Amino acid sequence: MLFSQRKGIEPIKNVIQSDSIDDDLRNGLWNALIDSYWKSVQIKYFDFDEEIHTFQKRLYANYFKKPLDTIEDDWEAFYNGIRKYFFNCK
Repeated sequence: MLFSQRKGIEPIKNVIQSDSIDDDLRNGLWNALIDSYWKSVQIKYFDFDEEIHTFQKRLYANYFKKPLDTIEDDWEAFYNGIRKYFFNCK
């Protein structure tokens, strides 16, 4: 808890966010994904790693329910699509 929150100057944030998430949490989650996953995926993608392609297929087919032939061939387009979706979700 911040000093200003303890003194009642700033409100205390909600601890549990069950129906939606605020921008601080959303940004923190995305930054964690960048540090722990997206950077390594990007490096592997340029070598066309089969594991990454499997991840793309599972994400498109099972989560987005999209046809597999709509997967972006370009890493930047794929990444930007996922990023846009992530930041526009409830």
